[in-house]
Amino acid sequence: MLLRNTRFHIVSALLATSLLAPSANAQIDEFIDAGRGLVQVHLPPAINDGDPLPLIIQLHGYGGDANSQEDFFRLIPESDARGFILVTPDGLPDLFGLQYWNGTDACCAFFSNPDDSGYLRGLIDVAQAAYSVDPKRIYFTGYSNGGFMSHRMACDHADTVAGVFSFAGAQWEDPIDCVASEPVHVAQVHGTADTVIQYDGGCIPGAGCYPSARGTAETWAGINGCELQPQLVRPLRDLVEERAGRDTFVQEYPGCATGGSAQLWTIPGTTHFPDWRETFPRQLAQFLLSRAKP
Repeated sequence: MLLRNTRFHIVSALLATSLLAPSANAQIDEFIDAGRGLVQVHLPPAINDGDPLPLIIQLHGYGGDANSQEDFFRLIPESDARGFILVTPDGLPDLFGLQYWNGTDACCAFFSNPDDSGYLRGLIDVAQAAYSVDPKRIYFTGYSNGGFMSHRMACDHADTVAGVFSFAGAQWEDPIDCVASEPVHVAQVHGTADTVIQYDGGCIPGAGCYPSARGTAETWAGINGCELQPQLVRPLRDLVEERAGRDTFVQEYPGCATGGSAQLWTIPGTTHFPDWRETFPRQLAQFLLSRAKP
């Protein structure tokens, strides 16, 4: 069993940053249900019947919820500006009432083994039945445990998922556990001062281990047929408030197969709980929406 003090360290850190507070700015237009209750949907204002739109599903971290996730990533304004459907589900509660996703063996189904991969794939089907979704532009993004789960969705459903943007998540420790059937566009984003999900990889006592941020990106580079020597992308990015100027190094693995890419975004000195600049959701959405299935 996972050590309780480890779990409560993670949860206490989340509470300290107020990530569990409901978002005061969330604008939810509709709800859909894929068998576990109502799921929040935000529709852009300029939606036209029959006009296929990209779909982004965003996943909260361990102990979070749909409202806290939107409060952290702030994607609703980007949905309005760029014209994509935003779906924000809740994970199941564990024995402590904390919502989670069954991502990898490291994070974060500590007491059970629900089929979250199947549930979220079914959620895509429900969204496609309810709205006109572009089948070549279906994406996942997530924070921490939601980042782990986003990687798993790309591994399990590469035929459906065009791209993933994961902040402070990680791949399976053993790359053989990722059974992606075709290339996927992936950005792994991580702060070097993260002590919850460590940039250089680590283990959660009683659960499992996870690779480094670079190891996660390299796994996707291998799956996507990329060269394994990354190249620095210029200019540098500016993502967090706590660091002045351009703070994020982006490395891209070149030569990938059609339909796939792999990038590692490194934020020096940044923890598990950054204060994002307004540029962060903009660049998140830009990365995903500029990459589609062939």
